[in-house]
Amino acid sequence: TGPCSDRQSDCSAVAGWLLQRIGPVKVIEIGTSYGRQLPTFVPHASRVVCVDPMYDWVPDIREVHGFEPDRVSQAKLDTWRQNVEPWKEKVELVIGNSYHVHGDPAHSASFAGASLLIIDGCHHPADLVAKDYENFRRFMTSPHYVIWDDIGMPDVQGAADRFPGPYKDLFGARLCFF
Repeated sequence: TGPCSDRQSDCSAVAGWLLQRIGPVKVIEIGTSYGRQLPTFVPHASRVVCVDPMYDWVPDIREVHGFEPDRVSQAKLDTWRQNVEPWKEKVELVIGNSYHVHGDPAHSASFAGASLLIIDGCHHPADLVAKDYENFRRFMTSPHYVIWDDIGMPDVQGAADRFPGPYKDLFGARLCFF
């Protein structure tokens, strides 16, 4: 539940379309939630690393908020696992706050070498949506792609606009090439 739960964005369709054209590459998805979008693009990826605190709802998590393991929703986790079951060998879930896990050496190998970064902007203020890209771009290949989900939200568009480069707005998402 939450303010974005009834919105329809097709960032997963954009990801699937892109992956079919560039070939199977590693993907980092920040904000996987229940994993409902994964079946659209996981079959076309070589590996997908998802980052999410797996709380029932994540209202505007700030960078200063630490990860609270007691808030992890078992029901959400179970639904996510069901959604990735057919591809469980190539999908990894990193449970935690994106503002902290990027700096954890335990996850560096999982993130390294990704060519596509998907950032869900629905639950972050603009400065932290931008920070997700700033924090994870060191793991990205050169060149790489970023899909900013929820581009119609002013905070997300403001964050994406901070990084100039070729882009196309498609189906409620912005696809950028860096």
